[in-house]
Formats: sequence, structure tokens, C-alpha cells
Amino acid sequence: ADRKRLSDELNASLRETALAELEKGLSPGDLLIAASLELVEVLEENFQPQSQQPADQLILHRRLEFKAGVVRFEDQQRLVEAVFNANLPPGFTALPETLHLEVVGAPESGEDRSATWKLHAVRYLQAQISDSQAVQLSLGLPKAQAAERLQDSLALEEPPQIRLLPDWWPRLPILPFRIQIHNQSP
Repeated sequence: ADRKRLSDELNASLRETALAELEKGLSPGDLLIAASLELVEVLEENFQPQSQQPADQLILHRRLEFKAGVVRFEDQQRLVEAVFNANLPPGFTALPETLHLEVVGAPESGEDRSATWKLHAVRYLQAQISDSQAVQLSLGLPKAQAAERLQDSLALEEPPQIRLLPDWWPRLPILPFRIQIHNQSP
């Protein structure tokens, strides 16, 4: 009974140590599926005394090999990007380097060795606005009216900035080639 109790306690302790060591070895963003931790092999086991003889002290040396499932951050990113790309609204493009992932809660393991977890993902988009469309919407209009029409017609995050040359001129040009468009990404 003492050998079994000592063996169970040591196994539990080594299991916790294995989880801690695996978590330390992960790259930032990687996800350890703790419930998937399983014993692979008993590498070494020595009881002292070796036979089942009465003794004042019982010592157990044991080395175990464990394995667990890990989901790499890059794999999570590829999955989320594929989902986001499949649902990209028409007329928009994703801004590079704006995908942010955060794991919400701990992963849960299923009976079929599957794991589920929740991710909070954010990616910023930019509308693809054609310069010719912006020019056609603003031809010949006063500055305030042109800004309002562009804001209402296009997916703009901020009101457009219109600069007239000379500053005192009351309207935008009537000729399209006289209007220059400058798009600024956030």
C-alpha cells in the first residue's frame, strides 16, 4: 500500500512538473493542450528497499516521459486568416500586420482526442476606393458639399480632407484631370 501511494503521489508530481516544463518550452502564442498530457514511457524506476521488505523509509526514483498536444501560434494565425479571408466583404482589403489573436479561456478536450478553445481575433480592413469614383463624386461641387458626398458614398473612416488651390476658390474643378487624390492608410 505504501509503494502504491508513493508511486501515485510521485506520478502526480511528475505530471505537474512535465506540464510546467512543456509550458516553459513553448514559443509565445503557442497553446498547450494540458488535458492531452499522457505518459509515454517509464524510463527508470528504483524502489529502496527493492523487495517488499519492512523498512523505516521507502524511496522511489522514477523518470517518466510525457507527451502533450501543442497548437503552434502560426497554425492558429493561418486558420483565422483563412476564415477572415473567406468572409472578406467585397471592396475591402486586409491591412498587413494587423491580425491580433488572443486565446479566451483554457482549451477543453473531447472524448475523441479533439480539443476546442475560443479565440478572440481582430484584423483591420481598408476599403478599396477607386480614384476615378472619388473624382466623379466631387466634380464641380463646393468643398463642404463634396466632402459630405464623399463621406456618404464611400466607406471612409474619417471625413475627407479637401484642399483647393488657390484657397479662396469656391468649387472643385469641373475637369477630372485637375483633381488629385491621395489615399492614406491608417
